[in-house]
Amino acid sequence: MVNLTDRVAEVEARVDGIQLGVDALRSDVQSVEQNLRTEFQTVERNFASVLEQFAWMRARWEEQERERKNKDKMGEYSSGVVESEVIPEPQGRRAETEGGGGVGRTDVRGHRLEMPFFEGEDPDGWIFRAERYFSVNDLSEGEKLETAALCLEGAALSWFQWEER
Repeated sequence: MVNLTDRVAEVEARVDGIQLGVDALRSDVQSVEQNLRTEFQTVERNFASVLEQFAWMRARWEEQERERKNKDKMGEYSSGVVESEVIPEPQGRRAETEGGGGVGRTDVRGHRLEMPFFEGEDPDGWIFRAERYFSVNDLSEGEKLETAALCLEGAALSWFQWEER
């Protein structure tokens, strides 16, 4: 028959084994918790980035809607753009036609690009669009300045005229 001392030793050994298992589980849970925190921080950063991109896209869409409404109100000839045509060559280079230097409208792969007028509102947006327009049309620095000057209106035009004197 098993004596009481042997039985207590056996139970203590089992308890020690259970304690080791609990400690191992605790360590695993802490590791999983740390991994989840790291992943959650990554998700938060990605979500913030998506929100920023969405806000930018929404602002662009609203700006385009305002431009479209203004164009509808003013008619096509008072649309706030300088127009000419640039047709891409087959080798990916630009062949310029009518309008000297690609000022105004550009047809690239079936899309119409326009150089917008600047009246003093949203300078960052205007600069962004103007730089893209200059890039698409391969304009020299002088052509960029002339094109930009043609697209100024209101207070911006007055300032430019004063600055050139």
